[in-house]
Amino acid sequence: QGEGEFVLLKSRDSTFQIQARFRSVGPSDGMASVTTGIAIRDEGYPTIQFSLAERAESNVVMINNCPLQIYIDGMLQTSMTEAVLNGGVDVDNGRVRIQASRWGRLEYPEHRLSLNFGIDRSTAFGCFLFGESLDYPISYGGAVTPRPGYRSGERLYGLFGSPYSSQIFFTSEGEALQLTDSSPEATYKYCTEQFCLQSEDDSIFTYEDGMSFANFSNCEAPFSPIDLGSASTEVLDLCGRDVSCLTDGVVGGFDSAVLTLEAQLAEDIQRASSSALRFDPAVIPAFAGAPTVVTVTVELVSVIEDLTGFALYEMDSETLMQGTQVLSFLSPAGSGFSDGIVVGDVDLVYSGEVQLTSNLAGDVFAFRVVPVIGEVEINLSTLVMTAWSAVRSYSPVLISSLQPSSLLMPASYRSPVPTYSFPPSTSPTDTQR
Repeated sequence: QGEGEFVLLKSRDSTFQIQARFRSVGPSDGMASVTTGIAIRDEGYPTIQFSLAERAESNVVMINNCPLQIYIDGMLQTSMTEAVLNGGVDVDNGRVRIQASRWGRLEYPEHRLSLNFGIDRSTAFGCFLFGESLDYPISYGGAVTPRPGYRSGERLYGLFGSPYSSQIFFTSEGEALQLTDSSPEATYKYCTEQFCLQSEDDSIFTYEDGMSFANFSNCEAPFSPIDLGSASTEVLDLCGRDVSCLTDGVVGGFDSAVLTLEAQLAEDIQRASSSALRFDPAVIPAFAGAPTVVTVTVELVSVIEDLTGFALYEMDSETLMQGTQVLSFLSPAGSGFSDGIVVGDVDLVYSGEVQLTSNLAGDVFAFRVVPVIGEVEINLSTLVMTAWSAVRSYSPVLISSLQPSSLLMPASYRSPVPTYSFPPSTSPTDTQR
């Protein structure tokens, strides 16, 4: 994604916006970047920013030996550091809640919306944020084409696509864009040309003393590929074909590659336990010999009138195109349909099984579910969900030896009902760490 401040998500119909700050790391002959800040602006709410301090040593929240600064409406918070760590802080009369531990969380109780991110550090990369996601519930209202419960009717788009559309690529103005080349150079160009901020006037970030927009803006930096072929044998054996792992192994060495897999495995486990679209197991062993049976589940929080079920499609992560249909799992409402299970009075669960085989660590399986009314697929529905890294394979030895538990989001941060997380998993445009 390059270096600078980028638009993760914004609205064409309001001033709502989420931005992230990316910093380059590693050797000069290849570009990798990590996230060092995130800010959110919402109408009627204070603008809130989490960012890793570049210079300051005071007025920071120390998390995993990383200096996190919190800004509210442009003002550095100097008195809430301990409270943020010990249960959280209510802002604007409880309309916003801020928490931070190994994970940071910004919650809007009125919308049941939360912005989450992890905080970690490595010897090679220093401190960084990871696993950024926006979790929100969906309100269906009995409609054939369900409407989003958050920012209903708004046209949302950004670096990782749109949470309410299967469209992935957009121009900086929010118009749909077709990107047929998914190479690292093409996606780097897309990210930097469309969503890297060119002017400080467009930034919602506040800067610590001695720093300015110019210290971070580097949108014009040319694409500089990392030679993954230079990875050591040790890193190659560890990563297989996992590009993120290989990249970090080349830039930061074997220990950085291990840290990447631990964080990645934690995200895979997290998503498998809390997402509305789940794959169990989301982590499978490579070289297993026999296929691994994976249960695919869509869990809804309210009944949708006339919904028959969901069609499951494979996705090609190279061409970003929808492949062949591999499974239909249907509700029990129709004659002969037995795969759906009604849970309680409001939740509906649709499930089915697929068999997956991995011959090399780092294989990633991508899927999309499309709601079906009768025999008609509703491709423009907000219930179309794509998981670009639905299931990932690891070396069997690594599955048992990696320690992702310390990176898992605290249970208190998780929604008690299934949520839709944006982005739902690693995006095709994710060329950074």
